[in-house]
Amino acid sequence: LENNLVLHIIDPKDEPVLLSNGWILGRYFKKALYVFDQIKYRRNIFTIIRKYNPDVVCVNNTKALYSLKRSRDYKVAYFVRGWLLPKSVSLVQKWLFKKKVDVFLCVSQSSRQMVYASGFAKLEDIFVVPGAIETDDLRQPVFSSSGYINKPFRIMHCGTFIND
Repeated sequence: LENNLVLHIIDPKDEPVLLSNGWILGRYFKKALYVFDQIKYRRNIFTIIRKYNPDVVCVNNTKALYSLKRSRDYKVAYFVRGWLLPKSVSLVQKWLFKKKVDVFLCVSQSSRQMVYASGFAKLEDIFVVPGAIETDDLRQPVFSSSGYINKPFRIMHCGTFIND
């Protein structure tokens, strides 16, 4: 790939897996099958993390966050792409945010304020990432100013992407 990035696709999908759609028995059946997928994902992600030894694991959805093990070896950064309205966040998601996320990366100041106002993190643990990141800026990470990482670091993204 461009920029020497390594891509591992654990479970390629042509369309998203929606666990809460369909008739009631179908939803429970999909959720039961998904538990087995989560076990497989957790094992595969742990193997990849051990191989690359990242300092920061960036996650963009709660399904990937659920598959991630908590560790002292890396920080977990949850990438907030939009609004996290408190009423739209389930109890399981709130628990995952409190239990597994070290820092939040937001797309705007308003998203940062929403994460803070929802009580998911302290303001100093919520960062705004500009729309484009210059690779030269990675040598002086935003994490270093708050004491998270004080050396060049490795970022691993764990989550989903759309083919486009």
